[in-house]
Amino acid sequence: MNGHTDDIYTLVFSPDGKRLVSASGDGTAKIWNHKGNHIKSIQKRQPKDEYDGYYQGIEFSPDGKSFAIVSPDNTIEVWDFQGKLLYTLSGYQDRITDLKFSPDGETIVSASGLKTFKIWSNKGELLHTFGSNQENIRFFYFSPDGKTILSSYSKTFKIWSNKGELLHTFTEGTSEVIFSPDKQMIASASSDGTVKLWSLEGKLLQTFKGHTAKVWRIAFSPDGEMIASASSDKTVRLWNVVTSEESAVLRGHQDKVTEVKFSPDSKGIISDDNFETKVWNLQGNLLQSFPTDSVNHGLLKFHPNGKTFASVGGDTIKIWKIKDNLLQAIEGHTDEVWDIAFSPDGQIIASASSDKVKLWNTEGKLLHTLTGHTNTEPHQKVWSIAFSPDGQMIASASSDNAIRLWNLEGKLLHTLTGHTNNVVSVAFSPDGEMIASASSDNTIRLWNLEGKLLHTLTGHRENSEKIISLAFSPDNKTLASAGETQIKIWTLNGRLLKNLQLNKPNKLVKRNPAEFYSIRFSPNGKYLASIRGNGEVNVWNSEYNIVQSFQTSQFTDLVDNNAEIDFSSEGQMIASSNDNKTIKLWSNQGKLIYTLTEHSNNVRHLKFSPDHKVLASAGRDKLMLWDFDLDNVLMKGCLWAKDYLSNNQNISKEDKEICEGL
Repeated sequence: MNGHTDDIYTLVFSPDGKRLVSASGDGTAKIWNHKGNHIKSIQKRQPKDEYDGYYQGIEFSPDGKSFAIVSPDNTIEVWDFQGKLLYTLSGYQDRITDLKFSPDGETIVSASGLKTFKIWSNKGELLHTFGSNQENIRFFYFSPDGKTILSSYSKTFKIWSNKGELLHTFTEGTSEVIFSPDKQMIASASSDGTVKLWSLEGKLLQTFKGHTAKVWRIAFSPDGEMIASASSDKTVRLWNVVTSEESAVLRGHQDKVTEVKFSPDSKGIISDDNFETKVWNLQGNLLQSFPTDSVNHGLLKFHPNGKTFASVGGDTIKIWKIKDNLLQAIEGHTDEVWDIAFSPDGQIIASASSDKVKLWNTEGKLLHTLTGHTNTEPHQKVWSIAFSPDGQMIASASSDNAIRLWNLEGKLLHTLTGHTNNVVSVAFSPDGEMIASASSDNTIRLWNLEGKLLHTLTGHRENSEKIISLAFSPDNKTLASAGETQIKIWTLNGRLLKNLQLNKPNKLVKRNPAEFYSIRFSPNGKYLASIRGNGEVNVWNSEYNIVQSFQTSQFTDLVDNNAEIDFSSEGQMIASSNDNKTIKLWSNQGKLIYTLTEHSNNVRHLKFSPDHKVLASAGRDKLMLWDFDLDNVLMKGCLWAKDYLSNNQNISKEDKEICEGL
C-alpha cells in the first residue's frame, strides 16, 4: 500500500477490520480499505521541517464510525470516514502524547507532555483535567469496563477513576503495564527481567521469572489465560495465568524482541525484533517469518479476524496473511525419527526410531509401540517402515539385518532373515503380494508375505554400491532402486531393465553429496523423481528420460546430509527436505511454491497422506503433521501472483507461463 511520501508513524485497524488509518511524516492521514485501496486523505498543513507537521496518534471510536487523531498543532481532531471533521479538542500548550476512547465511546482521554490528563465528552466538551504534575506520563489504558484508567510513569504506575480521582499508586518501576481483560489484575514488565501480576489494590500476586534481560513488552491473551513477554534476551515467553507456570519459550529472534501481540482469537502471537517479524502458535512453534522493515519495526496491528496483520516500513504499509498449516506436533520418541508412513486410509501414522516402531492416530495419540528389533548400539536404527496396501500389515527394516511384519495391534507375524548387513529400505508391491527389501550388503531381496525369499537382485554389487531407497511403480510392473550414483529399474522377477546413471561418487568425503537419497514414483506413474544429498532433484518420465532438474538447496558441499522427496497427487507438485530444517514445495517444473520452516532441527523424512491433504514430516526434533491440500496450493499461488507475473517486465517468459492452464 503506497501513497505516503514519508515514514508512517501510526497505523490502526477499525474495530470491524474493514478500514485502516495511517499517519505519516508527510503531514497526511490516509484512510484505506482492508484490500489496500486508498479511500481518503486528510492534511492539516505542510510540515515546516522534519520534526514538525505530521499527524501522530490515531484512535477509533468503539463503534468504528469515527476516529480521533493527534494534530501537529497540539489539538485532537475527530473525523468520520467521509473525511468530514466532526469536532476539534483544544487547550493543550504542549505536545499530546496519547489518546484513548473510553470503551463505551462516551469520552476521550488525552495525555500531554505537561504531565496532565484531559477527559472530553464525545461532543468535544472538556469534563476533567487531572494528573500528578510531577512525572511524565509514558502511556495509559482504560480498564475494560471504562471505570478506571491505568497510567505508567518512570518509577510508578497509578490507577485513576474515570473522573480523575487517584485511587492507587504502585511504587514499581516498569517498562510496560497493562490491565487484564477481565480488569481484575494488572501486569507489569521490568528491566530486571521479571513480569509481575498485581491486584487493583496494589498487592503483588505473582512474579514470573525466566528472562535474563529487560522485558520490553507484555500482552494478555484476549481470553485472559496467558501473558506473553518480549525481552532483550531474544526470546518471547508465554506464562499461564491460571497455573502460574511458564508454558513455552519462543526462540529464534536474532536481536532483542521489542514487540509482542496476541491474535484476537488468542491462538497466535506475533513478535518483532530489528530484523524479523515472527508468527507463532501457543505451543511455541514458528509458523512464519517476515523480514522486518527498516523503520517502525514495532508497528504491528492484527486484523480483528486474527488471520492477517499489518506492518509498516518507511512510507509503505504491508498486509500479511498468516498461514497456520500445522495440525499436530507429535512427541514421544526419545531418539531421531528415521522414517514415517501413513496407513492407506490415512488414519494411522507409523514412525520408526532406534529399536521401536510407534503407531499414532492423526490427533497425535499413541496407539501401539512395536518392539522386537534387536538394535543394541546407538548407531543402530529401524530405518524404514511401510504399510501393506490393505492397511492390515506393517513391515519394518532394521540394523539387525532383518525385516519384521506386524499387525495393527503390534503382534509380530513374521521375521524375514537373509540379509548380511543393515536393511535400510522396505516396500510392499501395489498388489500386496510381495515385499522388497534393500540392504547395505548391496542386494535387494523380494519376499512373499509369509517370509519366503523369491528373488535376490545383485546388480548393485558390481560397483559395491550401498542401496538407499526402493520404490514400486504404481502399475505393479517394475521396481526402482537407488544406489550411490545409480538408479536401477527391475522387473518383479529380478531382471534388470534400465540403469540410470549420473556422475560418479566422490570418495574423498565421508558421505557423498552426490548420492541418491530418495526416489518416488508419482501416483499416476508418469514420473520418477530422485533427490541427492546435495539437494539436486531429477524428474524422469515413463521412458526414463530426464525431463526436469533443479536444485532444492544451496548447500551443495555437505558431507553429513540427508534428503527426502515425495509427490502430491497426479504429480503436479513435489515436496523435498534436506538437513537445513526446511520443507519446500515445488511445481513439477522446478518452481518453488512454498517453504515450511517450523522444524527446529534437520528434517529427515516426509510423506503425503493417501488423499494428499496432509503432509507428515519427521526431524531430529519431532514428528509434524501439516494441514495442506497441496493440489490447491499452485492454484492459490497463481491467483495471488497473477498481476505480478503479467506486468513485471523483469520476469522471464518461462516464468510468466508457469500458471497457464490453471
